[in-house]
Amino acid sequence: MTQTLTKKPQRSSKDLPSDEEIEVGQWYWVQGDKHDDALDRGGCWLGCVVHVGSNYAELKGVCYIARVHLDEFWDVCEREHRPQDFIENQRAKYQKRVAKLMARVHEITAKLAVAPSPELQSGTETKALATLNSGSGDLKGYEKALVKAKDKTLPALFKEIERANKALAEWMCADLIPLKAKARGMEKVIDVIKGRIFNVELYAGLSEKVVQITEGDCAAVDAKVHLLQRRHYMDEECLLAYQTGGMSFKDIEEFDQWLAVPANRDRILPFPRCVVAFKVRRNSKQQDRPYMSLSEFINFLFAYEADKQTFLYLRNGDNLYRMDTAIEFDKKLFPDLDRQKLGGKLWARMFADRVDRLITDDERQGLLEEEEREEAERLRKLRTCPQKDRWRYQGSRRQTVRDYEPFDQSNVHYDDIAAHIAGEIQQHNRIALILQGLLDRSPVFHPHPPWRTWEDDGFRSAFELVYDESRALVAGAAPDFEAYRTRLNASLKTGSLTVGQQEAWERYAAEKDYEKQVRRRGYEKAYRHTRLRPYGNPGPGDIARIEKWQPRKRRATYVWERERLHRQWRSDSETVPTSYTVDAKDLLNVDAYTPGGYLQFFQDPRTRANYLQWAPLLLMAEEYHAGNRKVGPDDS
Repeated sequence: MTQTLTKKPQRSSKDLPSDEEIEVGQWYWVQGDKHDDALDRGGCWLGCVVHVGSNYAELKGVCYIARVHLDEFWDVCEREHRPQDFIENQRAKYQKRVAKLMARVHEITAKLAVAPSPELQSGTETKALATLNSGSGDLKGYEKALVKAKDKTLPALFKEIERANKALAEWMCADLIPLKAKARGMEKVIDVIKGRIFNVELYAGLSEKVVQITEGDCAAVDAKVHLLQRRHYMDEECLLAYQTGGMSFKDIEEFDQWLAVPANRDRILPFPRCVVAFKVRRNSKQQDRPYMSLSEFINFLFAYEADKQTFLYLRNGDNLYRMDTAIEFDKKLFPDLDRQKLGGKLWARMFADRVDRLITDDERQGLLEEEEREEAERLRKLRTCPQKDRWRYQGSRRQTVRDYEPFDQSNVHYDDIAAHIAGEIQQHNRIALILQGLLDRSPVFHPHPPWRTWEDDGFRSAFELVYDESRALVAGAAPDFEAYRTRLNASLKTGSLTVGQQEAWERYAAEKDYEKQVRRRGYEKAYRHTRLRPYGNPGPGDIARIEKWQPRKRRATYVWERERLHRQWRSDSETVPTSYTVDAKDLLNVDAYTPGGYLQFFQDPRTRANYLQWAPLLLMAEEYHAGNRKVGPDDS
């Protein structure tokens, strides 16, 4: 149970005598809620100091944990010099409680003759029951006692025994609390060593490989290196293999060729000198077939891991490079706040003792003004709206600005926020280390001035941060694909060209194949395809005409020819007519599609993450209007 102590400070930690220094491993009585019956003694609980921060001490007990500001520490805590005596007393108390409860269980079972007793040891249960039934005992009363013991008495006792055993186990582990706290302090030294080793690897490029894609003229000597914040995804940008869920690692060279086209390069790397982080895919690619051998499964695991790798694409004028690195980057190449703003007044929103969001004082003031405007608008509508609509504007909206705490010594989360800021600065330093290493030991950005990126002035003269992730503001509501599809499908009719029917039919064929395997094998462990195109049956086609439209049910029927599986003597035809009916919600009207319609979903950052699932429909319609797609089944 976590406690938050907010008592007003009456005594400053600066005035504490030297003999009252707070150290990890010391035990204290901590004031708690007087109404809590679970407290150890007189409204207090016994806690051990597990961490001492710059302005707070964290105490942990058997059932409680609290973070206490040092200015009020001696107002709510009292030193316990002999904690072992109390801990031993608690252990003895719960041991006695468990023994007493077990004795009670034994007593009840003995009375009911369901535990070992002289009466049952000398004979059988049949003899005992016969004795009761002969008149020397109350058989009905015995039955009621058994039922009561089964349903009420014994379950309640067993629950009490479980709680007592749990409490006993917790007090048995109380001695480990200070030991774990001291061990945790040693882990920080190891983290510092790991960090230094990692920095050496970053600068020396021990885990990276640079491949040149194109050659040409270099950028101007004084041109800055622009760092784009947003991580890009190869399959979304170039849409290679969009019909099969996106590209994979084996397509990396094809992506290099696509990116080398000046129009594509200038769109994604728009500055003479710039760096963009890429991953192959945003989400894992689904495999739609069973693994037939161990080698295929190993290759799949290798491709799965490679798809998660981060690549840095570097541009220097007409020179384009790809840097393969084993370093794991975050979704953003660098934090939202630059290093200069990290030194000003900051406010933090906390969640479970970690920083959920960090904002500057100016940003907080902007949020406060926005909330005041919204509140004033709510009150205005409440006064002017009809009586029947007043419920919409009742109650004040939650004030999100009040969730933010100042980053200063009055905040018990000061050290957590400071650690978060240090992490943000470390992220800046990480990319700076990589690029400084490239500047010093690689000709990628040559020629360039002697930049010293570890200094603020040198960093600003060398790099320009492009906040294209969180600061990409787009006016209006995000485009809605389903609303767009509904608008296009409103004009569907017999003879309309559509896309989407092929995927719907292949999913239907996969489900029928699975049911067939289950019937044949007699169990449900058959491999389940997500999509299937049976041999000799091409399906309606990626782009097909509606043979019959049902306007009331909003359903479309398609007709095509498939190969005859078994030759019949009555017919010389080698094909059989086949039909399939699809709901309009799975279709997209190609006739109503306007070329370029896909761009609204591709370019908006709010829909980019989901774009690839709509790409097959949108791009097949786009390719048809460009003359690159035919109508009807694909026999390949």
